[in-house]
Amino acid sequence: IIGEMFIAGDGLARGYFNRPDLTDERFLTATDPRDRFSKLRLYKTGDLARWNAEGRMDFLGRADHQVKVGGARIELGEIEARLLKHPHVQECAVAAIATSVVKPAIQTMAQNGHVEPPAVEDGIARLVAYYVSSKPVTVAALRAHLAEELLESMIPTHYVRLERMPLTSNGKIDRASLPEPTAENIQPAQDFAAPSTETEKTLAALWCDLLKVESIGRDDN
Repeated sequence: IIGEMFIAGDGLARGYFNRPDLTDERFLTATDPRDRFSKLRLYKTGDLARWNAEGRMDFLGRADHQVKVGGARIELGEIEARLLKHPHVQECAVAAIATSVVKPAIQTMAQNGHVEPPAVEDGIARLVAYYVSSKPVTVAALRAHLAEELLESMIPTHYVRLERMPLTSNGKIDRASLPEPTAENIQPAQDFAAPSTETEKTLAALWCDLLKVESIGRDDN
């Protein structure tokens, strides 16, 4: 069973310095499981973990970096770690963005012949990979690199190359400041081959509906 990790003990801090809001959010008091008449002060770490068969705790990433896409729970950090293994990718961040935000950009690109028009419900999130690279990399190359280790459901559908990542004051990637995907910044899948015959179009439409993806090319596997 996966759950959020809490810590307690004599060494636990009193709270965040000059941040009473964070202190109230992360520090709490609960009944001590060893003595129901005692109270235990806990810190909510935001980390996900589980006990394994050996009685050890497996760390599974951050709770705020897990998203649900197409019914599957996905760890964004795992995608980012694999993307950073590409020889030309220097920095990256993966975000789950509502289709209602991505769709206008894809529709504009479809009009320009870069992709097929989207055929998904607005409520479904799409994975978007933002990255900084030492040289241009095609979407096909990035997808192939990710597919070597990741499930298909974990491979981002859209890619945005940035000159630099937005950073917070302490030097971490500022995810809240990542730009929304637009027709101008989404990297087109240049190797996309649209279905041409009526049979191909019918089959592609069926698979788009079943898999909840924007488009499927005639050569896609």
